[in-house]
Amino acid sequence: MSYAPAHCRIAPAPPVHPPEKVRGGGGAEGLLQIKWDPLPRSKWGDNSISYILYFRLKSDDAINGQWQKVKTKQTYHYTVVGLDFYYLPYTVKVQAINKKGPGPNSTEAIVYSAEKLPDATPTFLSAVAVNATAGRVKWIRVNNTRETAGGAVGGYKINYWPEGPQCKGGGDLEAGATSVNISGDVGEALVVGLHPWSAYCLNIQFYNAAGLSLKTDNYYLKTTGFPPKLYPNYVTVMSHGSDSVRLLWKGVSVQSEEEPIRGYKALYWNITEDIRAARVVDFGMSQTGVIHGIKKNKIYRLVMLAYNKGGNGNKSMNVFFTLEHLMKGGVLNLIRQAAGQYEILLTLVKRENSNGMAMS
Repeated sequence: MSYAPAHCRIAPAPPVHPPEKVRGGGGAEGLLQIKWDPLPRSKWGDNSISYILYFRLKSDDAINGQWQKVKTKQTYHYTVVGLDFYYLPYTVKVQAINKKGPGPNSTEAIVYSAEKLPDATPTFLSAVAVNATAGRVKWIRVNNTRETAGGAVGGYKINYWPEGPQCKGGGDLEAGATSVNISGDVGEALVVGLHPWSAYCLNIQFYNAAGLSLKTDNYYLKTTGFPPKLYPNYVTVMSHGSDSVRLLWKGVSVQSEEEPIRGYKALYWNITEDIRAARVVDFGMSQTGVIHGIKKNKIYRLVMLAYNKGGNGNKSMNVFFTLEHLMKGGVLNLIRQAAGQYEILLTLVKRENSNGMAMS
């Protein structure tokens, strides 16, 4: 025997849950923007609800401050607080209300009024080429205070374009500028992707959530020539001491549009690691040098490169060595002395041979 399902109707009642995730901030200058999540339909307690928003300026005597009250059916509210009240904290809470009465207040939240366009600009310090394709720009930061920054520090914007030392800017030159944004309260940045042997002009702007400050004056930056295209040849490793080896190599000549050679570097690392773990030794303009700290029964990989003002040049072919031996053809003897790295060595030998590269 079956029965029809019973139905019962619950009488309307005030909401028993508060709205959640009260938040805000941003918006146009002079506004206070507040938002919250809508109360789920299952928690209304009736067929319809509204919201009552309370807010007041947060201060030391806020306990005695007057709450401002707004009733709305929306889940957001914008109110004009005035230009003088930019980026100030307000205490905010929200409650739901239906025909039977109001529900509980939400947890109080702190919401900031909108920021204003910044009046301050950074002070330029320097713009110096790091290599052929990058330059480092430095400036004095805008003070991270409400009054100076117009709110919270957002970051800095560097605008740069190709132009000679006069750096007049304006017109089509600056209209085609490339810009890079640097987030945070910082005083320098690396500008990359420049062209070698090229002249640039640049200016800097500060920004917060409301927008950009005025630009600084224009300043000059010139990149260097190309780094070395050639790499050192005839790299030889010889025994030297109980924990050291001596290197010999043939230097490189300067090619067209390259900066003069400033020196040579060796990069070496254990073959169980990768090049990111490489130790770097700078030998200056010498074409021989000693590497210390080499351990017994370890196989090392080594490359050489030349460098100049334009940066590091191309790397030489790999050279494999141990403290006792340069790896030429005597691979079998070396394997016997470094048995723990047998499989790694065989893999390297096969890889080098398959690429048609002789170990030297």
